[in-house]
Amino acid sequence: MPKQHAKKPHDDSETDLKERRNPSILHLLGPWLRRYPYVTEYLREAAALSLLGALILAFFWRLITPDSSARQYIVPGDFTNQFYPFHFYTVKELSSGHLPLWNPYIFSGHPFLADIQTAVLYPLTIITALIARQNGLSFLILEWRVIAAYALACLFTYGLARELLKDRRSALLVAITFTFSGFLTSYPALQLPILDTVIWLPLILLFLQRGINKGNFLYLTAAGIVFCISILGGHPQTAMLITYTSLLYILYSGWVGGWTWGRRFLGIALFLFIGFGLAAVQLIPSLELLTHSVRDKLPYEVASWGYDWQSLVGILLPTWRGEKALYIGILPLLLALLIPRPSKQHLFWIGLFLFSILLSLGDKGFLYRLLYPLIPGFAMFQDQERAIFLYSLTGSILAGFGFQSIGSSRTLSNESASYTRRLILVSLGLLLLAYLPVILQNWGSIGSFGLNALLPILSNYKSLALLLLLAFPLLYLRLQGKVNAPLFSAAIVALVVLDLFSANWSNNFGPTQPVPGAAIKSTTAFLEHQSGLFRLRGQDEHVLPPNYGMFTGLANISGDTPFQIKRMQQLLYSPHEWRLWQLLNVKYILTRAKLDQGVKLVFEEGDIKTYEMLFALPRAYVVQQVRVADSPEQALAMVLSEGFNPGTGAVLEEKPKLAAAPAQQQPATVIITEYTPKRMKIATKTSDDGILVVSETYYPGWKAYLDGQPAKIYRADYVLRAIELPHGSHELLFVYDPDSFKMGLIISSITSFFLLLLSLITTLGQPRRTP
Repeated sequence: MPKQHAKKPHDDSETDLKERRNPSILHLLGPWLRRYPYVTEYLREAAALSLLGALILAFFWRLITPDSSARQYIVPGDFTNQFYPFHFYTVKELSSGHLPLWNPYIFSGHPFLADIQTAVLYPLTIITALIARQNGLSFLILEWRVIAAYALACLFTYGLARELLKDRRSALLVAITFTFSGFLTSYPALQLPILDTVIWLPLILLFLQRGINKGNFLYLTAAGIVFCISILGGHPQTAMLITYTSLLYILYSGWVGGWTWGRRFLGIALFLFIGFGLAAVQLIPSLELLTHSVRDKLPYEVASWGYDWQSLVGILLPTWRGEKALYIGILPLLLALLIPRPSKQHLFWIGLFLFSILLSLGDKGFLYRLLYPLIPGFAMFQDQERAIFLYSLTGSILAGFGFQSIGSSRTLSNESASYTRRLILVSLGLLLLAYLPVILQNWGSIGSFGLNALLPILSNYKSLALLLLLAFPLLYLRLQGKVNAPLFSAAIVALVVLDLFSANWSNNFGPTQPVPGAAIKSTTAFLEHQSGLFRLRGQDEHVLPPNYGMFTGLANISGDTPFQIKRMQQLLYSPHEWRLWQLLNVKYILTRAKLDQGVKLVFEEGDIKTYEMLFALPRAYVVQQVRVADSPEQALAMVLSEGFNPGTGAVLEEKPKLAAAPAQQQPATVIITEYTPKRMKIATKTSDDGILVVSETYYPGWKAYLDGQPAKIYRADYVLRAIELPHGSHELLFVYDPDSFKMGLIISSITSFFLLLLSLITTLGQPRRTP
């Protein structure tokens, strides 16, 4: 018999032999990764975050590309006209070592830090100032800051979704949906304070959820700190909605987590104490400004503006009437509607989802009518459609729940039939809800021309049908178990990215770099060489951008901020233009019109003419004639009356102690020896007692010292400052030293000390590890 050879215990194939001789990195690392599974988890998290970072750069690459032919910019609007000047001035002052409490370049003086939309104390503002420093804030740096805000929104939303869903793929979908949703890419891109405020909500909810899950109040403390940062972001309406959302979340999630009422209210108290306490340095000055501003309380017809019902079609069709802010994508919406059996956890997000849609309707719905008189804060803000950010976030999270239920690795055979029926019904329902308003709006032309008119109309909104056509078979095959979870997840995420990028790719981007005041560059150079303190008056914002003075140092009597001082607005809106020029130290008028009385033409640039007032009043002057008004309304009427001469008299709202002489025996000498945003020093010499009128906005926080002694500041001519001036030579000092800021700083410092003490107690109270 032939000799039989013993069979080898392991007969490697040619491929196996090659792999053993030339092992791959993964083959070598496999046993080690299995031994340390947390390393694999970290690598997967890093891959997910890298994908999110790559998507952020892909979406915004046109803002930062060095290729000038492809470079684009954020289009002109509030971002360029309001917030870029705010941050330019902030960076300039902080880089010089000064805290920008006051702005002398708009509205004849304005409380800058107290205007919360300037976001002076916001961490990203301070970081931006450190980056820009003495070189000044370029437009590119501020655009980079916008991109950083979107990156934070993406990161925080991913973290929240990971905590809620415990699933990486679902969290990716949630983060992508919210970050690139219509709201975040269209509305706050121009409204920087909204963006800077809303991006922190996911992180707040993440810390709240962890605190409730673990029963640890330190997480609620962390949520309070993040809440403070959100407040400092600068948009009080959004911060108000975040406040109420957070409180409801503590109450509801605490109930789901088994917390008692006492524990929930303790959590709310800690959250509010930390958030408001740390933000007091901003909140107290802002509340003081609010009482003097046009936003102390808005009439219902102004505050109640919101979407109309037809606008809600924008939830399905981003091209419908341009309502892109409502669009979170078709697939996320479809997935959100496919949640199988809503649990207690789902109900909060479903309720907030519906609440935000109803609130965004303003007066067109019933909800805002109930909230306006009952809930603090709702009467102070307009444009209720801004509440749609809650819809974007909750819709994204609900999409994650729906995606998790379908895209998880577990089998779906037991539920595939019911899922399939729901998929069919929901898809048909979405098509009907989207196209029915389109058909009804164009019913006249359809009735006249039949299908020949209907098909072109529907083809304008083909994205919905196309996406459903792509998603339906994918979802159907997954429900039948024909597509595995990784492939299904990758395909869904790819479709969502394609959908949202296509819809929002061009939002607020344009090829032309915004150049503030480009039409008056030569005019600006001319005015910068003129001597003395003076202000400008522009015909409109297209001739002279309201906040342009923050770039040039040329003061304007107008400005652009929603928190304008009410008295100044009333004066500026009066029809007595010449009186404005007299009262507010206007020396030059920029206009396209032709003026001929009391002015002379001194410069022209294109069709923009610069006129000089022949009899302009100085920044500070002495008067003898004093009229006392019984009320603010009477004071305004007296100031605007034809018989009033600001150069010789003043209207006060309380009687001064000094009796002014009928006329000066010798002309008064008034010399401004020092002028900075927060200080003004004046040397005076008069032969008789009088009233010194200073053409600067009257506002709490300004203090006067006459020859080193405190002096009373009177409100003169409805909006200006005045002080009693005895005869002789004197030195007068005005200093902006607001008590509201100091009080807020003290409260914030006490809160910070409390946090430090709490952290020390917690650290010392932890058991030490034995070696």
